[in-house]
Amino acid sequence: MSDNYYPSVQVSERLFLPTTASTPTTTTSGAFIGKSHQGPTTPTLVTSWSGFTSLFGQTYTDLHNAVNDFFANGGRQCYVVRDAGDGAVSGELDYFDSDASDTLGTPLFTATVLNPGTWGNQLRIVTYERDATNYRFDVALFRIPIGYTFDGTKRNSEYLVDQWIDVTLDPDSPRYFYAVANAPSAAGSSIVSFAGQSYDPQDPATRPMPGPESGGGYAVTGGVDGDYTGAYDEDVAVAAALATLDTVNGPLILNLAGTTTSTVVKSTVTTAAARGDMFVVVDTAVGLTPAAAVTYVDTDLNLSSISTAGPSFAGVYYPHVYMPAIGSTVPGRTTLRAPGGAIAGLMQSTDIQAGPWKAPAGLGARLGGAIATERKLTSAELTTLNSEHINAIRSVPGAGIVVMGARTVKKSGLDRYVNVRHTVIEITETLKASTQFAVFENNDERLWGRVSAVCAQYLGSVWQSGGLRGVTPGEAFYVKCDETNNTAGTIEQGAVNVEVGIAPLSPAEFVIINIGQFDGGASVAVAI
Repeated sequence: MSDNYYPSVQVSERLFLPTTASTPTTTTSGAFIGKSHQGPTTPTLVTSWSGFTSLFGQTYTDLHNAVNDFFANGGRQCYVVRDAGDGAVSGELDYFDSDASDTLGTPLFTATVLNPGTWGNQLRIVTYERDATNYRFDVALFRIPIGYTFDGTKRNSEYLVDQWIDVTLDPDSPRYFYAVANAPSAAGSSIVSFAGQSYDPQDPATRPMPGPESGGGYAVTGGVDGDYTGAYDEDVAVAAALATLDTVNGPLILNLAGTTTSTVVKSTVTTAAARGDMFVVVDTAVGLTPAAAVTYVDTDLNLSSISTAGPSFAGVYYPHVYMPAIGSTVPGRTTLRAPGGAIAGLMQSTDIQAGPWKAPAGLGARLGGAIATERKLTSAELTTLNSEHINAIRSVPGAGIVVMGARTVKKSGLDRYVNVRHTVIEITETLKASTQFAVFENNDERLWGRVSAVCAQYLGSVWQSGGLRGVTPGEAFYVKCDETNNTAGTIEQGAVNVEVGIAPLSPAEFVIINIGQFDGGASVAVAI
């Protein structure tokens, strides 16, 4: 410590500027759109199979199979959007003070199920008087199995799905019923919403409150399941569900569970390419031969027509696989289903554990739970599928059911590989997040230098992690942000231009082994 200071608190001011970026700063999530009898129709984050079934029920559909396989293959989080079908309606209940059948007067409150379907008609609402003097009560929400008689007492707790204790209709109270039950936090309901009467501060004598314990409770009615025929338009329904994913930030690995309609898949990939941070795992229909799968990709989908880079935002996987039947009471029962959910889980797991620059394929890319493939593929069929950029799923002795393909639908360019597209998405999203500090900063050489430093440090960390090709950082990437691409004109427009070039890694698809026999002069080349 210097002797130039006298005993006191000395203040020294320094300006710290952001010049570093962590790696990575983005989280790739799974995403699923599919049909279900229950569940939210807006993007809902789920982090476990039990969390999914609590929201989307246990009537198993293609969506359930896909999400189950996602978590079984290392997936950690995904956003799910339910396609509820045409004409789906949410159930409601007008709750009166004493008699729910009394249609005279104003209901005490109205409960509305948050997502549509007849499943909501199994809900029962019961109120319990807690403190009549201070107008406090409890509200319980039960879901009663079809055919079960419910008496409304608290001993039916095995069917309790939500409850709110010691609430009031006083809007000035911290236990105000509507604020508590409709809260966006864990205290609020993910099943129903409430609206209705409150205390009138100007008339304290009028204090509405539910009556004493109300026997069997009051049933929600009016829920209607959506129809997937007739007026239902799959193109319109999936497009609407896809649009809701615009509210989700960060890269997504999307699977359309149960959907292989070429027009729907093509439109989805087009949207993913325009968005720039979404990769679509495409399933083929069940029962296709390899030749039919090639026709589906090349003729029906024809993704090469959407844009130059568009096909690199999708990968097709074939054939279907046999998996354990979810919820079956028959030991050993299996079902044949699309591999998309398992592939999405494998991709997310690979991204997290090894980085997006690692191809989600090879002998280590085993599909958890898979028992057998729909078809055993010959060498000629494998060659055809690979040349047509269809990723084959094979049974390999000693390894199990594995993914032996890492190609996007794009036929040329470095981004014809899945891991290259994932790498570009990861780097792009991270650099966007890491350079946000530059917005509204003074646009001059000092800012350009800071932006360049942030980008270079992040890309250097990616290279050190094995994510870019090259012996030196100069061979792996470059960053240009100077007067050559930031002219007086761009400065006047308020823009900062950053040019980044990277050398992504391509997977070793083939191992060529040359074996020579010196004495006989013969040699053989083996491609693996």
